Amino acid sequence: MKKVAEAFNVWEDPTTARTNTARETELHSILNMRVMTCLSIVLLWGMPVFISIATFGTFTVLLRNITSIVTMVIQSSVALERISVFLRMPELDVSNVLSIDDPSIEKYRDRDVIVAVQGGEFAWDAHCMSLLMNVNLEVKVGEFLVIHGMVACGKSSLCSALLGAMEKRKGTVFMGAWDTAHDSHGFETKQSGTTFCFENHLKGTAGDQTEIGERGINLSGGQQARISLARCCYNDASIYILDLPLSAVDAIVQYKIFQKCMLGLLRRKTIILVTHNPEIITSSYITCAVIFNKMESLVETHHPAHQFKNKPFGHSLSTLEESDTSSEVNTSGETGSDDAVNELSDVASLPSNNANYLKKKFTSDRNDERGRLIHDGGRYDGRVSRYVFEIYYHAVGGLPIVCVILLTQLVWQALRIGSDFC
Repeated sequence: MKKVAEAFNVWEDPTTARTNTARETELHSILNMRVMTCLSIVLLWGMPVFISIATFGTFTVLLRNITSIVTMVIQSSVALERISVFLRMPELDVSNVLSIDDPSIEKYRDRDVIVAVQGGEFAWDAHCMSLLMNVNLEVKVGEFLVIHGMVACGKSSLCSALLGAMEKRKGTVFMGAWDTAHDSHGFETKQSGTTFCFENHLKGTAGDQTEIGERGINLSGGQQARISLARCCYNDASIYILDLPLSAVDAIVQYKIFQKCMLGLLRRKTIILVTHNPEIITSSYITCAVIFNKMESLVETHHPAHQFKNKPFGHSLSTLEESDTSSEVNTSGETGSDDAVNELSDVASLPSNNANYLKKKFTSDRNDERGRLIHDGGRYDGRVSRYVFEIYYHAVGGLPIVCVILLTQLVWQALRIGSDFC
Protein backbone atom coordinates (compact mmCIF):
# COMPACT_ATOMS: atom_id res chain seq x y z
CA MET A 1 0.00 0.00 0.00
CA LYS A 2 2.97 2.32 0.84
CA LYS A 3 4.69 1.61 -2.42
CA VAL A 4 1.47 2.31 -4.28
CA ALA A 5 1.06 5.60 -2.46
CA GLU A 6 4.69 6.67 -3.21
CA ALA A 7 4.34 5.70 -6.84
CA PHE A 8 0.96 7.36 -7.14
CA ASN A 9 2.24 10.59 -5.55
CA VAL A 10 5.72 10.57 -7.31
CA TRP A 11 7.76 10.62 -4.03
CA GLU A 12 10.61 8.35 -5.22
CA ASP A 13 13.03 11.05 -6.38
CA PRO A 14 12.78 13.31 -3.30
CA THR A 15 13.17 10.34 -1.01
CA THR A 16 16.27 9.18 -2.90
CA ALA A 17 17.79 12.67 -2.77
CA ARG A 18 17.26 12.91 0.98
CA THR A 19 18.80 9.50 1.48
CA ASN A 20 21.85 10.37 -0.61
CA THR A 21 22.34 13.65 1.25
CA ALA A 22 22.27 11.89 4.60
CA ARG A 23 24.71 9.32 3.32
CA GLU A 24 27.14 11.93 2.07
CA THR A 25 27.02 13.73 5.42
CA GLU A 26 27.70 10.46 7.19
CA LEU A 27 30.62 9.64 4.89
CA HIS A 28 32.10 13.10 5.37
CA SER A 29 31.93 12.75 9.13
CA ILE A 30 33.49 9.31 8.97
CA LEU A 31 36.29 10.69 6.74
CA ASN A 32 37.03 13.52 9.15
CA MET A 33 37.07 11.10 12.04
CA ARG A 34 39.48 8.78 10.23
CA VAL A 35 41.76 11.68 9.26
CA MET A 36 41.86 12.92 12.82
CA THR A 37 42.52 9.41 14.02
CA CYS A 38 45.42 9.04 11.56
CA LEU A 39 46.87 12.39 12.57
CA SER A 40 46.62 11.48 16.21
CA ILE A 41 48.34 8.16 15.60
CA VAL A 42 51.09 9.82 13.54
CA LEU A 43 51.67 12.50 16.16
CA LEU A 44 51.58 10.07 19.06
CA TRP A 45 53.91 7.57 17.43
CA GLY A 46 56.08 10.25 15.74
CA MET A 47 56.57 12.46 18.79
CA PRO A 48 59.62 10.51 20.03
CA VAL A 49 61.10 10.75 16.55
CA PHE A 50 60.70 14.53 16.43
CA ILE A 51 62.08 14.88 19.93
CA SER A 52 65.06 12.74 18.99
CA ILE A 53 65.68 14.77 15.83
CA ALA A 54 65.56 18.05 17.79
CA THR A 55 67.85 16.60 20.44
CA PHE A 56 70.32 15.38 17.84
CA GLY A 57 70.21 18.79 16.17
CA THR A 58 71.08 20.45 19.46
CA PHE A 59 73.87 17.97 20.08
CA THR A 60 75.16 18.53 16.55
CA VAL A 61 75.69 22.24 17.21
CA LEU A 62 77.49 21.48 20.46
CA LEU A 63 79.63 18.77 18.89
CA ARG A 64 80.64 21.14 16.11
CA ASN A 65 81.92 23.65 18.69
CA ILE A 66 83.39 21.19 21.16
CA THR A 67 86.83 21.24 19.55
CA SER A 68 87.06 25.02 19.67
CA ILE A 69 85.71 25.01 23.24
CA VAL A 70 88.37 22.52 24.33
CA THR A 71 91.05 24.64 22.67
CA MET A 72 89.79 27.79 24.40
CA VAL A 73 89.72 26.00 27.77
CA ILE A 74 93.31 24.84 27.33
CA GLN A 75 94.47 28.30 26.29
CA SER A 76 92.65 29.89 29.22
CA SER A 77 94.16 27.45 31.70
CA VAL A 78 97.65 28.10 30.34
CA ALA A 79 97.12 31.88 30.48
CA LEU A 80 95.77 31.70 34.04
CA GLU A 81 98.70 29.54 35.09
CA ARG A 82 101.17 32.03 33.65
CA ILE A 83 99.41 34.94 35.33
CA SER A 84 99.33 33.12 38.66
CA VAL A 85 103.03 32.25 38.39
CA PHE A 86 103.82 35.89 37.60
CA LEU A 87 101.73 37.18 40.50
CA ARG A 88 103.38 34.70 42.88
CA MET A 89 106.88 35.77 41.89
CA PRO A 90 108.82 37.23 44.81
CA GLU A 91 109.81 40.86 44.82
CA LEU A 92 113.41 41.82 44.11
CA ASP A 93 115.44 42.23 47.25
CA VAL A 94 116.53 45.85 47.49
CA SER A 95 119.51 44.76 49.57
CA ASN A 96 121.05 42.96 46.58
CA VAL A 97 122.84 46.19 45.69
CA LEU A 98 124.18 48.64 48.24
CA SER A 99 123.19 52.24 47.63
CA ILE A 100 124.90 55.48 48.57
CA ASP A 101 122.80 55.67 51.76
CA ASP A 102 124.35 52.51 53.20
CA PRO A 103 126.98 53.31 55.87
CA SER A 104 129.17 50.37 54.80
CA ILE A 105 130.17 52.02 51.53
CA GLU A 106 132.73 54.38 53.04
CA LYS A 107 135.53 52.01 52.04
CA TYR A 108 134.51 52.40 48.40
CA ARG A 109 133.96 56.13 48.58
CA ASP A 110 137.43 56.72 50.02
CA ARG A 111 138.99 54.96 47.01
CA ASP A 112 136.72 56.73 44.51
CA VAL A 113 135.04 53.42 43.56
CA ILE A 114 131.58 53.77 41.99
CA VAL A 115 130.86 50.12 41.04
CA ALA A 116 132.13 47.15 43.01
CA VAL A 117 131.47 43.43 43.39
CA GLN A 118 133.27 41.38 46.04
CA GLY A 119 132.93 37.59 46.18
CA GLY A 120 129.66 37.74 44.32
CA GLU A 121 127.57 34.67 43.58
CA PHE A 122 124.41 35.19 41.56
CA ALA A 123 121.48 33.17 40.24
CA TRP A 124 118.31 34.06 38.41
CA ASP A 125 116.01 32.68 41.11
CA ALA A 126 116.05 30.51 44.21
CA HIS A 127 115.38 27.30 42.26
CA CYS A 128 118.26 27.71 39.78
CA MET A 129 121.88 26.89 40.26
CA SER A 130 124.39 29.70 40.64
CA LEU A 131 125.26 31.22 37.28
CA LEU A 132 128.06 33.56 38.37
CA MET A 133 130.44 32.61 41.16
CA ASN A 134 133.41 34.29 42.82
CA VAL A 135 132.96 37.55 40.93
CA ASN A 136 135.28 40.37 42.00
CA LEU A 137 135.16 43.69 40.20
CA GLU A 138 135.95 47.32 40.96
CA VAL A 139 135.32 50.29 38.71
CA LYS A 140 136.36 53.78 39.71
CA VAL A 141 134.76 57.04 38.71
CA GLY A 142 135.43 57.91 35.08
CA GLU A 143 136.85 54.52 34.09
CA PHE A 144 136.02 52.70 30.88
CA LEU A 145 135.64 48.96 31.55
CA VAL A 146 135.18 46.47 28.72
CA ILE A 147 133.71 43.01 29.37
CA HIS A 148 134.21 40.40 26.66
CA GLY A 149 134.29 36.66 26.28
CA MET A 150 132.72 33.75 24.45
CA VAL A 151 129.01 33.33 23.95
CA ALA A 152 126.93 32.47 27.05
CA CYS A 153 129.80 33.05 29.47
CA GLY A 154 127.78 35.44 31.67
CA LYS A 155 128.39 38.95 30.33
CA SER A 156 124.75 40.01 30.19
CA SER A 157 124.07 38.25 33.48
CA LEU A 158 126.80 40.32 35.11
CA CYS A 159 125.13 43.51 33.84
CA SER A 160 121.82 42.32 35.30
CA ALA A 161 123.53 41.49 38.59
CA LEU A 162 124.98 45.00 38.79
CA LEU A 163 121.47 46.39 38.32
CA GLY A 164 120.05 44.14 41.05
CA ALA A 165 117.96 42.01 38.68
CA MET A 166 119.54 38.72 39.82
CA GLU A 167 119.39 36.98 43.17
CA LYS A 168 122.52 37.55 45.19
CA ARG A 169 123.54 34.50 47.21
CA LYS A 170 126.94 35.62 48.41
CA GLY A 171 129.16 38.67 48.37
CA THR A 172 128.58 42.39 48.13
CA VAL A 173 127.44 44.56 45.23
CA PHE A 174 127.82 48.33 45.34
CA MET A 175 126.39 50.81 42.85
CA GLY A 176 127.17 54.42 43.67
CA ALA A 177 124.79 56.20 41.31
CA TRP A 178 121.32 54.98 42.17
CA ASP A 179 118.39 57.30 41.62
CA THR A 180 114.75 56.88 42.46
CA ALA A 181 112.83 54.17 40.67
CA HIS A 182 110.70 56.78 38.90
CA ASP A 183 113.73 58.62 37.58
CA SER A 184 115.53 55.41 36.64
CA HIS A 185 112.70 53.87 34.66
CA GLY A 186 111.17 57.02 33.25
CA PHE A 187 114.24 58.97 32.12
CA GLU A 188 113.12 61.80 34.39
CA THR A 189 115.09 64.51 32.58
CA LYS A 190 112.59 66.84 30.98
CA GLN A 191 112.66 66.67 27.22
CA SER A 192 112.47 70.23 26.02
CA GLY A 193 112.48 71.15 22.37
CA THR A 194 115.97 72.64 22.57
CA THR A 195 117.90 69.78 24.12
CA PHE A 196 117.58 66.89 21.73
CA CYS A 197 117.40 66.11 18.06
CA PHE A 198 116.95 62.87 16.11
CA GLU A 199 116.95 64.38 12.65
CA ASN A 200 120.24 62.66 11.78
CA HIS A 201 118.91 59.26 12.83
CA LEU A 202 115.49 59.56 11.16
CA LYS A 203 116.18 61.29 7.88
CA GLY A 204 113.24 61.84 5.58
CA THR A 205 110.70 61.72 8.43
CA ALA A 206 109.50 64.09 11.15
CA GLY A 207 112.56 63.77 13.38
CA ASP A 208 111.77 63.09 17.02
CA GLN A 209 108.01 63.11 16.27
CA THR A 210 108.23 60.06 14.00
CA GLU A 211 105.98 57.19 15.03
CA ILE A 212 108.18 54.18 15.72
CA GLY A 213 105.36 51.70 16.29
CA GLU A 214 105.18 48.94 18.86
CA ARG A 215 108.69 48.04 20.09
CA GLY A 216 110.27 50.09 17.32
CA ILE A 217 108.74 48.05 14.51
CA ASN A 218 109.21 50.91 12.02
CA LEU A 219 112.93 51.26 12.79
CA SER A 220 115.82 49.17 11.60
CA GLY A 221 118.14 47.46 14.05
CA GLY A 222 120.79 50.12 13.58
CA GLN A 223 118.30 52.94 14.16
CA GLN A 224 117.05 51.28 17.33
CA ALA A 225 120.61 50.95 18.63
CA ARG A 226 121.50 54.55 17.84
CA ILE A 227 118.31 55.95 19.35
CA SER A 228 118.87 53.88 22.49
CA LEU A 229 122.38 55.30 22.80
CA ALA A 230 121.01 58.79 22.16
CA ARG A 231 118.57 58.35 25.03
CA CYS A 232 121.44 57.29 27.28
CA CYS A 233 123.53 60.30 26.31
CA TYR A 234 120.59 62.64 26.70
CA ASN A 235 119.84 61.31 30.19
CA ASP A 236 123.31 62.46 31.34
CA ALA A 237 123.75 59.70 33.95
CA SER A 238 126.85 58.91 35.99
CA ILE A 239 127.17 55.23 35.06
CA TYR A 240 126.45 53.68 31.68
CA ILE A 241 126.09 49.88 31.44
CA LEU A 242 125.98 49.07 27.73
CA ASP A 243 125.26 45.46 26.74
CA LEU A 244 126.33 44.92 23.11
CA PRO A 245 125.10 48.29 21.84
CA LEU A 246 127.20 48.02 18.67
CA SER A 247 126.06 44.58 17.51
CA ALA A 248 123.31 45.96 15.23
CA VAL A 249 125.47 48.46 13.31
CA ASP A 250 128.21 48.00 10.75
CA ALA A 251 131.92 48.52 11.30
CA ILE A 252 131.97 52.13 10.10
CA VAL A 253 129.12 53.14 12.40
CA GLN A 254 130.74 51.22 15.27
CA TYR A 255 133.90 53.23 14.80
CA LYS A 256 132.04 56.55 14.75
CA ILE A 257 129.88 55.68 17.77
CA PHE A 258 132.91 54.58 19.76
CA GLN A 259 134.86 57.71 18.92
CA LYS A 260 132.14 60.36 19.07
CA CYS A 261 129.79 58.91 21.66
CA MET A 262 131.80 56.83 24.10
CA LEU A 263 135.11 58.67 23.84
CA GLY A 264 133.48 62.02 23.16
CA LEU A 265 130.18 62.70 24.87
CA LEU A 266 130.66 60.10 27.62
CA ARG A 267 134.39 60.42 28.20
CA ARG A 268 133.90 61.87 31.70
CA LYS A 269 131.41 59.15 32.62
CA THR A 270 131.85 55.68 34.04
CA ILE A 271 131.22 53.16 31.25
CA ILE A 272 130.85 49.37 31.46
CA LEU A 273 130.71 48.07 27.90
CA VAL A 274 130.02 44.52 26.72
CA THR A 275 131.43 43.97 23.25
CA HIS A 276 133.16 41.48 20.96
CA ASN A 277 134.97 44.10 18.90
CA PRO A 278 138.72 43.33 19.09
CA GLU A 279 139.69 46.91 18.20
CA ILE A 280 137.76 48.24 21.19
CA ILE A 281 139.04 45.51 23.51
CA THR A 282 142.68 46.30 22.67
CA SER A 283 142.21 50.07 22.43
CA SER A 284 144.45 52.30 24.51
CA TYR A 285 141.47 54.42 25.50
CA ILE A 286 139.78 51.87 27.72
CA THR A 287 140.81 51.60 31.33
CA CYS A 288 140.61 47.83 31.60
CA ALA A 289 139.26 44.77 29.77
CA VAL A 290 138.09 41.67 31.62
CA ILE A 291 136.88 38.23 30.53
CA PHE A 292 135.23 35.24 32.18
CA ASN A 293 137.61 32.30 32.44
CA LYS A 294 136.71 28.62 32.62
CA MET A 295 136.16 28.92 36.37
CA GLU A 296 133.54 31.61 35.70
CA SER A 297 135.69 34.28 37.32
CA LEU A 298 136.62 37.67 35.91
CA VAL A 299 140.20 37.89 34.69
CA GLU A 300 141.87 41.04 33.41
CA THR A 301 143.03 40.64 29.82
CA HIS A 302 144.07 44.14 28.80
CA HIS A 303 145.22 47.12 30.86
CA PRO A 304 146.52 49.86 28.55
CA ALA A 305 149.50 51.84 29.67
CA HIS A 306 148.06 55.05 28.21
CA GLN A 307 144.75 55.86 29.83
CA PHE A 308 142.77 58.94 29.03
CA LYS A 309 141.41 59.35 32.53
CA ASN A 310 142.32 62.73 34.06
CA LYS A 311 144.11 63.72 30.84
CA PRO A 312 143.06 66.23 28.21
CA PHE A 313 141.12 64.51 25.47
CA GLY A 314 143.28 66.14 22.82
CA HIS A 315 146.36 64.47 24.28
CA SER A 316 144.78 61.04 24.00
CA LEU A 317 143.51 61.89 20.57
CA SER A 318 146.98 62.72 19.31
CA THR A 319 148.25 59.42 20.67
CA LEU A 320 145.53 57.57 18.82
CA GLU A 321 146.35 59.42 15.62
CA GLU A 322 149.95 58.25 15.90
CA SER A 323 149.24 54.63 16.80
CA ASP A 324 145.75 53.24 16.19
CA THR A 325 144.11 55.47 13.60
CA SER A 326 145.38 53.75 10.45
CA SER A 327 144.58 50.19 11.49
CA GLU A 328 141.15 51.00 12.89
CA VAL A 329 140.13 52.99 9.84
CA ASN A 330 141.28 50.27 7.46
CA THR A 331 139.47 47.62 9.47
CA SER A 332 136.21 49.54 9.56
CA GLY A 333 136.25 50.27 5.85
CA GLU A 334 136.94 54.03 5.81
CA THR A 335 138.06 55.57 2.55
CA GLY A 336 141.38 56.98 3.74
CA SER A 337 143.50 58.14 6.64
CA ASP A 338 142.77 61.83 6.00
CA ASP A 339 139.05 61.27 6.59
CA ALA A 340 139.82 59.41 9.80
CA VAL A 341 141.97 62.27 11.11
CA ASN A 342 139.15 64.69 10.35
CA GLU A 343 136.72 62.45 12.23
CA LEU A 344 139.05 62.35 15.23
CA SER A 345 139.47 66.10 15.10
CA ASP A 346 135.70 66.43 15.30
CA VAL A 347 135.72 64.24 18.39
CA ALA A 348 138.43 66.36 19.99
CA SER A 349 136.29 69.44 19.55
CA LEU A 350 133.38 67.92 21.44
CA PRO A 351 132.71 69.55 24.83
CA SER A 352 133.07 67.56 28.01
CA ASN A 353 129.44 67.96 29.01
CA ASN A 354 127.18 65.97 26.75
CA ALA A 355 124.10 67.92 27.90
CA ASN A 356 125.60 71.14 26.54
CA TYR A 357 126.57 69.44 23.30
CA LEU A 358 123.07 68.10 22.81
CA LYS A 359 121.53 71.57 23.13
CA LYS A 360 120.56 72.44 19.61
CA LYS A 361 117.64 74.53 18.49
CA PHE A 362 115.16 72.09 17.09
CA THR A 363 111.48 72.74 16.87
CA SER A 364 109.06 70.12 15.70
CA ASP A 365 105.38 70.09 15.06
CA ARG A 366 103.60 67.34 16.92
CA ASN A 367 100.89 67.36 14.26
CA ASP A 368 103.35 66.85 11.41
CA GLU A 369 101.84 64.21 9.13
CA ARG A 370 105.28 63.16 7.89
CA GLY A 371 105.89 61.41 11.18
CA ARG A 372 102.77 59.26 10.90
CA LEU A 373 104.01 55.96 9.55
CA ILE A 374 100.93 54.10 10.80
CA HIS A 375 97.67 55.52 9.48
CA ASP A 376 94.16 54.89 10.74
CA GLY A 377 92.16 52.36 8.80
CA GLY A 378 89.19 53.60 6.79
CA ARG A 379 85.62 52.39 7.13
CA TYR A 380 82.87 52.38 4.54
CA ASP A 381 79.20 52.74 5.42
CA GLY A 382 76.16 51.48 3.53
CA ARG A 383 75.69 48.53 1.20
CA VAL A 384 78.50 46.59 -0.38
CA SER A 385 78.96 47.76 -3.94
CA ARG A 386 78.84 45.47 -6.95
CA TYR A 387 82.48 46.24 -7.61
CA VAL A 388 83.47 44.35 -4.46
CA PHE A 389 81.51 41.28 -5.54
CA GLU A 390 83.10 41.43 -8.97
CA ILE A 391 86.53 41.45 -7.38
CA TYR A 392 85.68 38.34 -5.35
CA TYR A 393 84.09 36.74 -8.41
CA HIS A 394 87.23 37.12 -10.50
CA ALA A 395 89.52 36.31 -7.57
CA VAL A 396 88.02 32.84 -7.00
CA GLY A 397 88.37 31.89 -10.66
CA GLY A 398 85.27 33.09 -12.49
CA LEU A 399 82.13 31.22 -13.59
CA PRO A 400 83.45 27.60 -13.52
CA ILE A 401 84.67 27.81 -9.93
CA VAL A 402 81.50 29.62 -8.81
CA CYS A 403 79.34 26.90 -10.38
CA VAL A 404 81.34 24.19 -8.64
CA ILE A 405 80.98 26.00 -5.31
CA LEU A 406 77.21 26.44 -5.75
CA LEU A 407 76.75 22.80 -6.79
CA THR A 408 78.74 21.65 -3.79
CA GLN A 409 76.63 23.76 -1.45
CA LEU A 410 73.39 22.46 -2.98
CA VAL A 411 74.48 18.84 -2.65
CA TRP A 412 75.60 19.44 0.92
CA GLN A 413 72.30 21.06 1.92
CA ALA A 414 70.30 18.32 0.18
CA LEU A 415 72.21 15.59 1.98
CA ARG A 416 71.84 17.42 5.27
CA ILE A 417 68.05 17.78 4.85
CA GLY A 418 67.73 14.20 3.64
CA SER A 419 69.57 12.91 6.70
CA ASP A 420 66.82 14.34 8.92
CA PHE A 421 64.23 12.00 7.30
CA CYS A 422 66.36 8.88 7.44
